[in-house]
Amino acid sequence: MGTKADAVRRLGRVRRELDEAAEWVGRMTDEIENAKPPVVDANLVGAQEAREILGLGNNGFNSQRRQGKLPEPLVTLACGPIWLRETIEQEARRRAA
Repeated sequence: MGTKADAVRRLGRVRRELDEAAEWVGRMTDEIENAKPPVVDANLVGAQEAREILGLGNNGFNSQRRQGKLPEPLVTLACGPIWLRETIEQEARRRAA
């Protein structure tokens, strides 16, 4: 069995570790509270916005997409395809010419 002095040293180490943990939790809490929301890039458009820019209805848009007559999306997410707004606007200008 340890002595009283050993127990005091062990308790001192535990207290320092708890103080360090509390400091870390405080820093993490501050980071979370001060975190800025992600920036949504207004230069991205989904299918609905692309249809509106191109002046197409659902059926025409989907048909042209299947036939490869639309620009390839930048990425396709679970919510659908995503394009750069400029890509779709260029396509709209090309069609209008």
